[in-house]
Amino acid sequence: MNFTQIQAGDYSNIAGQWQLSSRQAKGREMTIDNAKPLAITNNQLTSDSITLSKAGLKDNVGLHPVNFKTVNGSLAVLLADSVATNWSVTFYPIGTSTEYVLEAGSTTNSKNVIVIWTSNMSLTDVYVQS
Repeated sequence: MNFTQIQAGDYSNIAGQWQLSSRQAKGREMTIDNAKPLAITNNQLTSDSITLSKAGLKDNVGLHPVNFKTVNGSLAVLLADSVATNWSVTFYPIGTSTEYVLEAGSTTNSKNVIVIWTSNMSLTDVYVQS
């Protein structure tokens, strides 16, 4: 994952197949049957609820400006404005750690991971690159 490109709205380095690995709401595991995969093209990332692009993060309310924060080898995209429903998108490259166990016995990711969180029911979707 090239964080500089991602911050510029260029997702070509992570474009491809992404599958939902887990979904949690209020800390409880939820079913992921019939879940839509994450769609990533050269210039946008789209889940079933948001679209992230160079312009910002768009949800059902509208387009929001974003800020970027690098923490422990990951890149977090955070809304710049205070809104009723908050969002974050965090990029975890191969070799980094997340709080979500993807492989038993491993402390680091063997695949790229993207986590989308919303304050609406504290819903967290964990996507893994195929």
